[in-house]
Amino acid sequence: MRTNWRLVEKRPQGNEVTRFGLYVSLSRIGYLFMNYNVFKGLGEPEAVEIYFDSVNNRIGIKATSASRRNSFRVRKFGYSKGKVIRMLQVLLDYKIDLPATVQFYDIEIDEEGILILDLRTARVSDRVLKHRDNKKLRKVASPVTSV
Repeated sequence: MRTNWRLVEKRPQGNEVTRFGLYVSLSRIGYLFMNYNVFKGLGEPEAVEIYFDSVNNRIGIKATSASRRNSFRVRKFGYSKGKVIRMLQVLLDYKIDLPATVQFYDIEIDEEGILILDLRTARVSDRVLKHRDNKKLRKVASPVTSV
């Protein structure tokens, strides 16, 4: 039997989109998690400004300096490269009621560098629904509401 070996070329890390692509989720207690690809797309900021569009029910996140008055710090999340922003204040101020942790599926960063997260298309993550403690939630996975 004849072998046909091919050399596998190693690509530099960070050059290609990882298998996860862009991922952002928001928990009921106001923890907005973003993976490294989203964080890199924002320019790897130390803090962000958060905007809310009540007409279109969208959240906007823009990179800024940590010394700014209305900035939210971007923090490490565990051992991963992902980052977390604590934004419970936004959920309370704008009366955003989440049924559970929601995942954003249509993530975009516009030409001004604002990360746009649409609450109308956010859904409860399959990972949350499959968790053993969420049997009741599977039956009533309602959409996100805000006033």
